[in-house]
Amino acid sequence: MSNLMHQTRGNVDAVRGRSRRAPRHVVDRVDREAYEGLVASARIQSAAYVAHTALTSVALLSGEEARLIQQCPLAEPRLRVLVDHFAGLCAYELATFGR
Repeated sequence: MSNLMHQTRGNVDAVRGRSRRAPRHVVDRVDREAYEGLVASARIQSAAYVAHTALTSVALLSGEEARLIQQCPLAEPRLRVLVDHFAGLCAYELATFGR
């Protein structure tokens, strides 16, 4: 991510080189856009982490659910409800992430 800031600074320096000095509002706008891009990137990476954690957790619990259903067939409805509710919780957390 620091490369983005260096590239941005390089672009501003290139503008400065052409006109000897970039207007302050141009430099401020470039800095603001670079900052907003870094924040958006961090949000996306965080959302991907949340989704990955939810997917792997649901997959692991689903496998455990299947194994336990074979061992205890009478518990099947309760096991399914538990895993389904957990999957719903994961979906809710991802849907409301970042609000």
